[in-house]
Amino acid sequence: MSRLLELRLRNFALVRDARLDCEAGFGALSGETGAGKSLCIAAVRWALGGRAEGEAVGEGTSVRAVFELVRMHRVFDICATRDDAVRAFAARGE
Repeated sequence: MSRLLELRLRNFALVRDARLDCEAGFGALSGETGAGKSLCIAAVRWALGGRAEGEAVGEGTSVRAVFELVRMHRVFDICATRDDAVRAFAARGE
C-alpha cells in the first residue's frame, strides 16, 4: 500500500504555485467544480511519466510528489520538470 504525503505544483496548467500536504488518514480529494481535483491527479500522473493534456506543461513547470510505501517502510520523492530528460527519483527509509 502507498499513500501520497505531499504534492507540490509550480506553473502546472493554471496553478502558479501550490502545495498539498496529506496527513495520516487522508483518503479522498473533494471539492467544488473547478477546484482543481482533476488537475492534481493529472500532475501526479505527469510526474510518474504520463502525458500531460493540452498546455498543462510549459516554461518553468515542475511537480513534486512524495509517496510513502507503507509495507516497505520507504518514501519516494519524485520531482519532474519540463526541461528534465529524466525524472529524478529519490528513496529513503530502511
